[in-house]
Amino acid sequence: FIILFDTSSSMGEPYEKNKAMKKVDAAEKILKEDIQSLPELKWKSGLYIYTPAGMMPKTGFETYYDMKLFNKAEFLNAVDKLPNKAKGTTLLHNALYKLNDLLAGLSGKTAIFLFTDGQYTPMGIQRKPLELAQELAEKYDVCFYIISTAKGAAQKRLLNSVASINECSRVIDFYDLHGKPEYFTGVLYVVEEKMIEASKARDKVVGIKLDSVLFDYNKMNIKPEFEDELDALGKFLSENPKA
Repeated sequence: FIILFDTSSSMGEPYEKNKAMKKVDAAEKILKEDIQSLPELKWKSGLYIYTPAGMMPKTGFETYYDMKLFNKAEFLNAVDKLPNKAKGTTLLHNALYKLNDLLAGLSGKTAIFLFTDGQYTPMGIQRKPLELAQELAEKYDVCFYIISTAKGAAQKRLLNSVASINECSRVIDFYDLHGKPEYFTGVLYVVEEKMIEASKARDKVVGIKLDSVLFDYNKMNIKPEFEDELDALGKFLSENPKA
């Protein structure tokens, strides 16, 4: 997994759930909560910001944990070193352009967690974020998980467009993440627990596993291929009312 973190000036706004905090402080707190909840399963991981300190950056891409085997203690230390003052431009398109070099050296699926408000400063790479994200999705096995602080309609449209480039990408509201690391960790791994308790009367099954139930973008209708799974869940709950 790759985390692209936003420390631009817009992240200096007050955090709506706690006015004493800035958005950048809340984002770092959320990130630490999520990383602390991860087991060490020998993934490769990286942490980068796309808000350069210099006035005329070439890439808009600064490394805090370069792509390597995930080590929880080292990664948390890298999060502690992230800028705690929000300032600078937002070179989102430059970061997506730079991702091509990172992904070219990886194999398997890669989850990209993108902290963003949907704004970007058109400097450096003269290509739009949506175009660059589409190219990455065509070339590599990637899913974009967009952690959004977007307010404006245009910014929300951009992020929804990026999330629609493939079935696994999606927008997650920043304010839904606080204190809920399962939003983050559920993307990376699933704990599958099956338990059967034997008794003289009956076997008690306390678990059922379903695949993700998917919807088309911007639609509320469940896809027909998932109806059988929901029927199985209904049957399970009917037969196990205490589950």
